[in-house]
Amino acid sequence: MRLSKFIALVWLGLISWHASANQGINLIQSQAHWIDNSGQAVIEQVTQSPFEPFQHLLAKGYSKHPIWIKVSYKKAAKQDQEGLVLRILPTYLDEVTLYQRVGQQWVISSTGDRYPFAERDNQNTALSFNLHPQAEDDIYLRLQTTSTSLMSLEVVTQKHFSQLEGRRDTLLGIYFGSLIILMLISSTIGWLSKQIHWRLFALFEFAELIYVSSFTGYMPRFILPNHPLAMDLLFGIFVITHIFTGVLFHRSLLKNLLNQKIINRTFNFVTVLYISLYAIYLFYDRQLALSSSLLLMMPCTLIFAYVALFIYVKKPQIPNGPAVAFVYSALVFSILFAVAPPLGLINGVEISLYASLLNGFAFSILMFILLVSDLRYQERQLIELEKRALISNQEIASQRAENERQSKFMAMLSHELKTPLAVIKLAVDSGLKNNRYESHANKAITDLNQIIDRSVQMSRLDQGSYEIQKTEVNLGELVQSLLGVNAHRFELDMPSDLKIQSDSFLVQIILGNLIENSLKYSKEESVISVEFKESDEQVIMTISNLPNIAGMPASDVVFDKFYRSSNAHHISGSGLGLYLVKALTEMLNGSITYQPKSGWVKFILCLPK
Repeated sequence: MRLSKFIALVWLGLISWHASANQGINLIQSQAHWIDNSGQAVIEQVTQSPFEPFQHLLAKGYSKHPIWIKVSYKKAAKQDQEGLVLRILPTYLDEVTLYQRVGQQWVISSTGDRYPFAERDNQNTALSFNLHPQAEDDIYLRLQTTSTSLMSLEVVTQKHFSQLEGRRDTLLGIYFGSLIILMLISSTIGWLSKQIHWRLFALFEFAELIYVSSFTGYMPRFILPNHPLAMDLLFGIFVITHIFTGVLFHRSLLKNLLNQKIINRTFNFVTVLYISLYAIYLFYDRQLALSSSLLLMMPCTLIFAYVALFIYVKKPQIPNGPAVAFVYSALVFSILFAVAPPLGLINGVEISLYASLLNGFAFSILMFILLVSDLRYQERQLIELEKRALISNQEIASQRAENERQSKFMAMLSHELKTPLAVIKLAVDSGLKNNRYESHANKAITDLNQIIDRSVQMSRLDQGSYEIQKTEVNLGELVQSLLGVNAHRFELDMPSDLKIQSDSFLVQIILGNLIENSLKYSKEESVISVEFKESDEQVIMTISNLPNIAGMPASDVVFDKFYRSSNAHHISGSGLGLYLVKALTEMLNGSITYQPKSGWVKFILCLPK
């Protein structure tokens, strides 16, 4: 970012130096123009035509008619020794013809980018004519060009002409160097980051470099100097490509930042139109294609204004929002400044000749600053994510260690409790044989065993350490074994030989918990209904019972861990049974729902076949 700001300050300083150095050396006293609507006027007719004065810069847009310019100048004190030069900018004008009256004769000479470079009066990038020493003070120029009729004229001495060209070469050398630096940096970042908008920015910088080389006359001077018509054709393609790559860049950047339909659709529409301009330029009308390439910048300018206003008003959550709004606000004015003189909307001043270059340079600097800011924002976000990931990994490692400790504790607890429970049961079976407390003692021991088993199962479930092993499960045999001595309480409706492919251990836990839950929380000696149905893809089990004093479970929390009804404290339990049922059922890609109906507690279990 510091580099781009330094380049901008140096370049703008040199422009000011160049402008101040030009003051006072132009010998032109007046200039005026006349449009030849017939296109057939000869010099004798032109001298009698009504010319309209203009100041500084001729700006007549994309005109199909020849434009005549009358220039009056004063002769320098040392004219005879030094000679005068008519300096003409820009360098992309197709054909400029000079008429100088010497005595009774008109001396005619022509230049432009359709003439070989070697035939020019001076071997410099700017178009120029050496003025005849005996010529009258009034000269006439005929301009015919497919590009914009934008022209700046100066009559200067040979010495000043050389100085002006030297300053111009210095400025443009710095300009080219700046573009090359930005292009190399953005190409490297785009290649390393693989971000499309950085790559498109590098492509724009390359297109800008080619465009400026042809715009300023360096390409016709050093590349294809003897093939001016080919160079003239290429220049129009460079103009369209230069703007088109900018459109593609903004399309990508704004889609990444805002991704709004109005912006995307506008850029898609403009993109299609720019592609069509190549065909129009090559096969139909060059002037129409070139003028349209500038006009199509207007909808883009409206989008830039919309983006800036949207960010200022809506304040969307985008990186460097205020900076983005400022850059696009600046681009609106920069583009209007660059487009208005070539379209003939304003006359402008000499610096307007370089408006497209200034716009391209401003665009390059501002966008480079914005992209670098965005890159730094992404780096900060990445560092923050890495910090969060590190903390998260530490938390995961800590949680894993905690789970391992809990697992070891549960295994130890299970072992340490089950051993004395076995001893207690043996003592109960021996000491309370046929005693009225025997059944109560055995039930208490069984309840403790079940609590321990479910706690171990929950621990394994929470750690995700169980691997499903599918085998053929005979549901009829499994249900009968689970009912055991309580089979008389169950009303069983089940197809014969009902089988599924599933994990037999998990299915046993699921069915066992549902059956045990219905026994615990149903009225004593009431009937419990168990119904099995099957379809092509699954088996559906419905188990229903009438609630005892514990009441109906709460629908929204019935499957929560450790949930127990407020009226169930007198009933032994851990609050883990239905939690395990739901979790294990989902592990098997099944489902369990609680659907109470007419005072009945009703669970519906679905297991895949």
